Amino acid sequence: VGWGSATLTARLLYVDPTAVVRFQYMPEGGTWVSTPWEGWQGSWYWYPLTGLQENKKYYFEAQVKYGGQVYGGGIRTFKTLPSRPYAITLKATEVDDSSAVLNAKIYYGPYDSVSIRFWYQTGGNWMATPLVSEYRGTTYSYRITGLTANTLYYFRAEITYGTTSENANVETFTTFTSKATGMAYDGGLGFGSSPSGWHGVRMTPPSGTTGLKLELLTSSSFPAHHTLRVVRDNGELLYVGNILSDKGRSKVVSVKFWKSTAGESVYVELYDPYGFAYRTKGTKASLGGTTYAYSYLDRAGKNLKYYDRACGVNVLEVYT
Repeated sequence: VGWGSATLTARLLYVDPTAVVRFQYMPEGGTWVSTPWEGWQGSWYWYPLTGLQENKKYYFEAQVKYGGQVYGGGIRTFKTLPSRPYAITLKATEVDDSSAVLNAKIYYGPYDSVSIRFWYQTGGNWMATPLVSEYRGTTYSYRITGLTANTLYYFRAEITYGTTSENANVETFTTFTSKATGMAYDGGLGFGSSPSGWHGVRMTPPSGTTGLKLELLTSSSFPAHHTLRVVRDNGELLYVGNILSDKGRSKVVSVKFWKSTAGESVYVELYDPYGFAYRTKGTKASLGGTTYAYSYLDRAGKNLKYYDRACGVNVLEVYT
């Protein structure tokens, strides 16, 4: 897919040698246009389209005709790209009481690079992060520090290409009130005969806890979505969300609860369809309590330090 073009593809399952195939396509809100019928004997058929509208959603369907009947393969969609660069402001991550990581996704269009920075504010004057020139990555992140606790922040990405500067959409985040100390774990990771399922820790955070900073360990380094949840002992959900593991096998995230804790135990769990891990006791002075180091097992129970099917959660910080 380009900004004025796309190549439509279909897998052909028919066996009638007299069959012919084509595509129908239309822009959203428009009318259907048909490509010519063609005889085709291969398993895959493709047709290049040009002259499309840029930044526009299209519908398309492969059709095959034989025996006087036309059969459709189901309607799919695509969206053409714009002919200029743009940025999308993503959600902030690793938010705590005084810092946060701002994130953006970048599309370059016909340009090789752009300049990018973030602007952020609490409702007054906008403040800018340093401008990075000739940036070529598809995503960009920057940690801002010195933030005020328990405060709502607005932020947006800005890109510059040639002599043009454009602002992306505005996102928000709220810093936590303070970091808690003296937390301790109560239990081990979920672990059983099957390696798949929920894995995490049971802990008793201080009363009034409203969020956590976590290190997530996933079973594979390729990008995938994993469900993360924080659950009270009575089964009530304090947090649930899908986390994209796009930083290798380990990723740090911050989660904000729907309601604060009241001194009871909670389960912090990551769902992984493949991996598992168990923990050994250790200490971490910065948390003022007990933490754990991960060890990994294969299916035969052999202890492996770097096993590619391990999964778990490590609580880094607690916020009230």
